[in-house]
Amino acid sequence: MLATAVLAAMLIASHQLTSDNQFGFAANYLYWICRVVAEAGIFIAVLLAAERYLSKVLPFWALLALSIVISLVPFTLAVTAFDLVMGLPELGFNGDTNTELSTAEAFAFELIYLSDNHAVLCVLLVLPRLLSIGETNSALETDTSTVEVSDTSKATGIQQAATAFFDSLDPPVTGTLCSVEAQEHYVQIITTEESRMILYRFSDVVKQLPDELGMQIHRSHWVSYAAVEKPDIQGQSMKLILNDGRTVPVSRTFRAAVERKFLQ
Repeated sequence: MLATAVLAAMLIASHQLTSDNQFGFAANYLYWICRVVAEAGIFIAVLLAAERYLSKVLPFWALLALSIVISLVPFTLAVTAFDLVMGLPELGFNGDTNTELSTAEAFAFELIYLSDNHAVLCVLLVLPRLLSIGETNSALETDTSTVEVSDTSKATGIQQAATAFFDSLDPPVTGTLCSVEAQEHYVQIITTEESRMILYRFSDVVKQLPDELGMQIHRSHWVSYAAVEKPDIQGQSMKLILNDGRTVPVSRTFRAAVERKFLQ
């Protein structure tokens, strides 16, 4: 995302060199890089907050649209203040024009003026994720219709239901699924044969996994029942020790369900 923001800033700066001579070459690039990176940071912070608190009630596209609209306001305030300090005109309202506008009207015009560029940048920042979600959902529709559950092996059928999702990745995930862990914008998938990082939302991955295969035990952790060796309780804290030696924390939210599964 940072690389995307910097590239977008450099593209804008290159065009400004021909139309705006207020800065030198290096200062022009530095100005736009700082401005666009700050804009990207505000948007990402808002999107993360929206995903944390609203992901259960809104689809990703709605979270994205909401985050674009909300982040536009603090970004506009920040860039307006910065440009005023730098002595740059804002929409000509403090330049040579005779147009008289109130502060609220000027800010409204600034919101409108910046909205299209802001929306394009925000979509560019999450474009890899949007493409990944679209490709995965398309593959899931195809794979789900072709998965056949064995009448003689329920365990195999459960595993097939899970691998229908992971087989849609490129390249497909190999081995038996052990655990899934959230890593900021990414998800780490650990199997008996590999560890893979994918750009995906943790909650969406968990939704694809059958309840009979495993369970979520923490805000950022899901484990397969077959991968659990034993629970480890020390005072008020609880962890699960996995067959590969790793320990995974159990949060208070999921502790009762974990105890019912592994201690009764």
